[in-house]
Amino acid sequence: WALDNELAFRGHVVVWPGWSHLPKNLRTLENDEVALREAVNAHIDEALALTKGSGMIQWDLVNEPYDNHDLMDILGDDILIEWYNQVHAVDPFPRLILNEYNILSSGGLQDFQNDLDYYVSLLLSGGAPLGGIGMQCHFDANLTGIPRILEVLDRFSLHGLPIQITEFDI
Repeated sequence: WALDNELAFRGHVVVWPGWSHLPKNLRTLENDEVALREAVNAHIDEALALTKGSGMIQWDLVNEPYDNHDLMDILGDDILIEWYNQVHAVDPFPRLILNEYNILSSGGLQDFQNDLDYYVSLLLSGGAPLGGIGMQCHFDANLTGIPRILEVLDRFSLHGLPIQITEFDI
């Protein structure tokens, strides 16, 4: 229906790398790095096989690595580079986003920003096909002031990537 009506759509999420968001059976592979890597790679291939050619314009490939880094703790941070390259090899069409929260919302939390900056820099320096930076904006009573939002956006614009609001609510 979306294709018939010329609607663009995006996917959320290919890998949410924290145990609480992963299939339960992956936790059984926690002490077997090879099997864990193979299982995640198989999941990526399966997800992309289902969506390749569907008109998907972008994917939040990795979501919320600040709080969800269990897979990176085991497989190393460079696994992110491998995942981005793997997805791009299967389907080069969608822009691949790294998505995080508390970057602009909640007053714009410095620890979250530093972590996102680290992962963006890691991906770019590793040659990963990172297509943009996703910033969730779940705003509540702790609204971030416009000057602070501009400061944060200016900081992340230095990476030369599109920045987008991937989730927005007030």
